[in-house]
Amino acid sequence: MKNSAAGFSLIELIVVMAIMAIVTTIAAPSFMQWRQNAVYREASLDLLGALRKARNFSISNNREYRVEVQLSNRRFRLSEGNLASNSSAFTPSSWYNFPTSITLRRNADCLGTADLTFGFNPNGTSNSGYICIMDNSSPPVRHSRVGIPSASTGRAVAD
Repeated sequence: MKNSAAGFSLIELIVVMAIMAIVTTIAAPSFMQWRQNAVYREASLDLLGALRKARNFSISNNREYRVEVQLSNRRFRLSEGNLASNSSAFTPSSWYNFPTSITLRRNADCLGTADLTFGFNPNGTSNSGYICIMDNSSPPVRHSRVGIPSASTGRAVAD
């Protein structure tokens, strides 16, 4: 007489659970690193988008625009000028706050700590400069750099 019981034995279930625990233990650190890198990537894309938006708005609306970056407060905002050049007043948007896990520095060498304002003119030009997206380690490690390498084109890039 044949005993054909369908299903899994307790030992088979324990083996499968052990394999899943091992795979999870191996994958967790890389997942956490991927998640943190996604935060840096998102921050640089948000700033890059604001710079490109300011340049495009300046050209299409024939007004000065600027992006103000406060490094110590880890935030930035877009502001619209009242004239095509030499604006006497700017209408700011609300601040965009970076996550607290990010440190901001300025300049190509990522050593500057003073705030930076990118000004955009209707002819597409701007002032040049860089903002570095860094972690909070000591010393901070640069994960990306966003800025305008050439004032004559005003084109924003990220690397």
